Amino acid sequence: MKKAFTVAELALTVAALCLIAGLIVYAIILGLQEAVRNKRISTAKIKFASAVEMMYLNQAIGSYYGEDEYTTERFVNELQKYIKLVKICKSDEIENCWPYKTLTLADDTKYEIKNARNGSVFGISTNSTTNYNSNTVAIVTFDNTYMLLAYNSRCTTSAPDRKNPNSNQEFNVATACVAGIMDVDGEEKPNKIGVDVPLIYSAGSFADACIMVIDSTCIVSVGTLTGKEGVTKNECLQNMKNWGISQAQCPPEGMVSYWLSAVKECGGWANIASPNEINSILNYMYKDSDIKMWEKNKNLNYIQKSAQKLGLPNPVKKPYYLMSYNLMGNYPNWSINTMEVTPKSADLHPIIKSMYDPKTYTNVWFVCTR
Repeated sequence: MKKAFTVAELALTVAALCLIAGLIVYAIILGLQEAVRNKRISTAKIKFASAVEMMYLNQAIGSYYGEDEYTTERFVNELQKYIKLVKICKSDEIENCWPYKTLTLADDTKYEIKNARNGSVFGISTNSTTNYNSNTVAIVTFDNTYMLLAYNSRCTTSAPDRKNPNSNQEFNVATACVAGIMDVDGEEKPNKIGVDVPLIYSAGSFADACIMVIDSTCIVSVGTLTGKEGVTKNECLQNMKNWGISQAQCPPEGMVSYWLSAVKECGGWANIASPNEINSILNYMYKDSDIKMWEKNKNLNYIQKSAQKLGLPNPVKKPYYLMSYNLMGNYPNWSINTMEVTPKSADLHPIIKSMYDPKTYTNVWFVCTR
């Protein structure tokens, strides 16, 4: 005689079947969402590439302008004649044209979109036919596609090969002239490079390169101590090894360190610009200058927008301080070594600011390097 199932066994069987059915439905929904997203990405790429191709046919792209003149900003100014854009954001405000502040990179690390200010972020080597090192521009198209773009100022191209059966509309002039990333889903997760944030056209990678390279110094990002909360002793002790610092550099109990806020953001003490690296940055910012260390350099001529290209503020609007990785003094009275930047002078004498007093660290900026 066969034993009948108990009510409990039947309930467990039904629950298991419901769970399996739910997982199947969930997988189907995910598959449909991915298919819809991929279709939207493909459509957005084709629309963009078609607009760029029309620019080429109207001689508004390619080698029709000098390399220094045809920046990404100029490219976008021409582009908006061929595709409807609802918003354009220059490199110092690109976060205003992106639906979220932080991207997840291919290796699962986090990256703030505001740091992608220069085309070098796409990791494309500069040679006789490629130079993506002008400032990036972010755009929002009429169908809510978000794009971060860099233009190849050495772009030389020919019309698409319509006779080639292996070619399609996507692989046209845009392939040789534009690098970028796009997002068609807005804030919807996962917001990850290579998943729902694809690299487009000639982009080789993302965030593996530098904002700019000056005298062999790779500038990764910049930041300010203004508004930072400071690092506590406990947080410092937990991260000493990762940051490359000693226990003596942690703040006393009950106080916070603002110097360590920069160490934290740059990923370590050694990743903050050294005095010599700051010297190179200032030489880049001032015309015909030979800025000397440990001197007050006067009668300088600031190069307009040079600071903004690095992500730093314009000293013409308001002078500020650049800090270096090293501290002055002795524990527990450490102070931050900073240099003053103004439109006509750069004082590279150490200007001491307390690492513990919030009143003295305002208007202090730092540069992360590698």
